[in-house]
Amino acid sequence: MQSLRERVWGYSKIEWISFAMVGLCFLTFLFPGCNRWRKQSKAKEALTNVKIIFDAQQKYFAAQLKENPQFATYLSLPMTPSSPTSDSQLAAFDQEPWSKLELNIDRDVLYSYEVLAHEIGPKAYFEVYARGDIDGDGHFSIYKVRGAIDPNGKPIGSDIIYKMDPLE
Repeated sequence: MQSLRERVWGYSKIEWISFAMVGLCFLTFLFPGCNRWRKQSKAKEALTNVKIIFDAQQKYFAAQLKENPQFATYLSLPMTPSSPTSDSQLAAFDQEPWSKLELNIDRDVLYSYEVLAHEIGPKAYFEVYARGDIDGDGHFSIYKVRGAIDPNGKPIGSDIIYKMDPLE
């Protein structure tokens, strides 16, 4: 019977077992951190696109406001892609009615985007939603920004993005 004290490449078998156990412990702590970092990098898509959609809505409304201030409206836009999945999908930003915003988002997306518009004229406001299921567990992370104009005609709301379960 071989002893655990025998040397293999300068280390005893006990030392090799200890190295392996320390390595496994390190990996169990490392992978959850990597998973969180991966989710955070995917979530940046939602933050970026919500801001792009917000800016496009404000530009669209400013044009409406110049033409007919009392009846200016923001656009209500259906969810695209129709349901979020853990895989990236092609969004219909270049098709009606989304094409009215002239968005420059030309890549597949992990989140579904929707815009809800309320009221008309100076009291009009809108909400942009991004919903995603980045890990495929059926729970959604939601990002929301609400936009409007102040009495001086300046856009408000872009600096506040609400996050619900951002890394779900």
